[in-house]
Amino acid sequence: MDYVQGKHFSITDPEGVNTVIYEVYKTKKEYLNQYPKYTVSRLDHTEEIVGNLNKKTFYVEDPR
Repeated sequence: MDYVQGKHFSITDPEGVNTVIYEVYKTKKEYLNQYPKYTVSRLDHTEEIVGNLNKKTFYVEDPR
């Protein structure tokens, strides 16, 4: 098994479920005139089949 650095977490989807996780970032005060108040981005993930279930590991690129 490869060693994974940084922030990550795993979940196992039951049959018929496909989990997607988004991270919401609040825009810094000095940029509010140029950008939206919040930005939403989908977390990168890897998938692994465990028996009949789908295990997903999600990675947080910029943990705060």
